[in-house]
Amino acid sequence: MWDGYLKQIEPVAQSVPWMVATGNHDMEAWYSPNGYGGHAKRLDLPTNGPANCPSVYAFTYGNVAVLSLDANDVSYEIPANKDYSGGAQTSWLERTLADLRAKPTIDFIIVFFHHCAYAVTTSHVSDGGVREKWAPLFDKYNVDLVINGHNHMYERTDPIRGGKPTRTAGVGDTVSPVTDGTTYIVAGGGGASLYSLPSNGPESYAGNVKDASGVAAGYFGAGGKVTEAVDWSRVRYRGHNLLAVDVKPAAPGGTATLTVRGISVEGAKAGTEIDRVTIARTAATVDTPAFGSGALLAGAALAAGAGYAGYSAWQKHRSGLEVPVS
Repeated sequence: MWDGYLKQIEPVAQSVPWMVATGNHDMEAWYSPNGYGGHAKRLDLPTNGPANCPSVYAFTYGNVAVLSLDANDVSYEIPANKDYSGGAQTSWLERTLADLRAKPTIDFIIVFFHHCAYAVTTSHVSDGGVREKWAPLFDKYNVDLVINGHNHMYERTDPIRGGKPTRTAGVGDTVSPVTDGTTYIVAGGGGASLYSLPSNGPESYAGNVKDASGVAAGYFGAGGKVTEAVDWSRVRYRGHNLLAVDVKPAAPGGTATLTVRGISVEGAKAGTEIDRVTIARTAATVDTPAFGSGALLAGAALAAGAGYAGYSAWQKHRSGLEVPVS
């Protein structure tokens, strides 16, 4: 399996950093600790996350910060590794988000992990553990974009805050995470067999828009699966797909944009854009509290040479990406 996987990714990974998160199929019983020994031996990932969480890390690229999380630690649906970090991962997540939001050179924060916070497929649906432990932190620190896998399809939500959509964001719209909330995308159509949608939540994508409300969905909670009817599912595509993210920085005080495009790789639709949404922010300065008054104070401290609250410095990983040094 490993030989096949590494051969498959080599054409890209030989020249582009291949940054991964672990999912439910990555807990290999024969590889201690926690089934991650095989990954730790084969994949050279940043080691700035909490101890014993080899796929939890952060890096920056230009004005974008990216965090990888391990949702096996919080999943109610598949609890084999639930709470294995003893809360260390969630504490690390909050500390890292706070530090990044205090960094004037960072405009956008993207978080990716396997299990879905918000999804309406008839298979895995959503994971209440993710919603319970991490969604409040995404709200608190105005995370711009959350990317998940797990459900084999493409789905994008309207911007969400407090578990509810704040507005409709159709194909081609622009959203402001500061006022609107976080956008969640399921990009799970990479190659495996595809999942089904609820009967009242048909496919809806560029050129085939079929908005739906009260879509029959559900999530896994502490006591099992809970049904729900949702209005946040905006784009749904049952085809193999890729996700492209393009960022345009801006001068301090200007408008920086992060444009996310869902692209079909399915048959005759291959190369077709099925979705597009632009996330816009005012580029941060130490004088402009783009992320709130607390960030303004932290930004001023940084300008005075105080350093980051949780990290003493950032350094280059061998991949060429910037990672924090604790």
